[in-house]
Amino acid sequence: MQNRIHIFCALLLLVAEFAASVSAASVSELVDEGVSLTFEGRRDDADRVWETLRTEHPNDPSGWVHQVDTLYWRQMFDEGDTSYDQAIEFNSQEGARIAEVRIAAEESDARAHYHLGRALIHLGRLEGIRGRYLSAGTYGERGRLHLERAMELDPTLVDARYPLGLYYFYADLVTRWFKWLTWLWFVPSGDGSTGLRYIEETTEHGGVHQNDAQFVLADISMEFEPLRVEKATELIDDLHGRFPKNALIHYQLIDARFTSGRFEDVIDESHRLEDGSGGDGLDTLIRSMAPLWRARAGLQIGDVDGARRALEAFPLDGPPRPHWGSAWVGLTRAQLLDVVGRREDAEAFYERVVALEVPKRSRKAAGLAEIGLATPFAPVVAEGHVFRARPGLLESRP
Repeated sequence: MQNRIHIFCALLLLVAEFAASVSAASVSELVDEGVSLTFEGRRDDADRVWETLRTEHPNDPSGWVHQVDTLYWRQMFDEGDTSYDQAIEFNSQEGARIAEVRIAAEESDARAHYHLGRALIHLGRLEGIRGRYLSAGTYGERGRLHLERAMELDPTLVDARYPLGLYYFYADLVTRWFKWLTWLWFVPSGDGSTGLRYIEETTEHGGVHQNDAQFVLADISMEFEPLRVEKATELIDDLHGRFPKNALIHYQLIDARFTSGRFEDVIDESHRLEDGSGGDGLDTLIRSMAPLWRARAGLQIGDVDGARRALEAFPLDGPPRPHWGSAWVGLTRAQLLDVVGRREDAEAFYERVVALEVPKRSRKAAGLAEIGLATPFAPVVAEGHVFRARPGLLESRP
């Protein structure tokens, strides 16, 4: 009788272990599906996957935290759009709450620390782009500690490497840009070189964040000195090849073409982007900005008429689309006026751009407008795929 009881208990343990493994595999499969759909530009379908994950696995924070990733992809093109703020905050808080419950039950749960760290950093990012830097720093530092704890508990948890690397990289930039923060206790802790290495390793070695890391690495390669335009082009070409219907990736591809001086390619790709079909309101918004690239590229190769025709897509009294659009359209109008010799009119547009309360994505337009006020705009000298630029041109990216 006692042997039968032992056998029965052993069977129960095997069943429990099998159920746990099935559950974990199911979560992993849903996460992979949702991430893939997000990168394909099928954000509504990804939302349904995250809802399924939350329903079928209510005690797992994955569905909440990954939902925020999809929401940020919606908001990334226009951070001035506040329509997603409430959903980002709610899903981040729910993911954090569930992760905290799991950590309270088992402090050594590495994945719970990973999800809690990501949820807190999501909240910190939202606070930061809305200018609430105290709470942004507080959330960010709490998130960093949990991500570091996750890696300490499980050094093989590659998924934690990307968000931690992202935080390290940008926190290092923040501390260099805002020296006055150093007296506050929440000062972000970051090491830019370590952060960049983590992002590069994620791009190379996979994990659920591999595509995110590749997209961010392409952006970093174009955004910060030293510029690595060839690297950025390689990364974004690969992503566009695998996710051709993702309009935001296509937009990034055009950005890389412009930055590398391939202006004819910019014009061709902007037509392809604009002629795309399907998707949601975000895709429509992104496509509506394609003529701006044609106008800017046209100016660089001397196609003034083409640039003028492209700018007709942006009426003077039209609403900003997106929030940063007015600054870049105004800058391009000013540069066009400079090229045709209407210096006084150009200066008036440069002044309007400088006076705008511009969001992050258009600050460089304001900086270039200040350059334009000091020195009339002149096209670069194109030489095949390489071009010589005036100081500041390589930083011009809408």
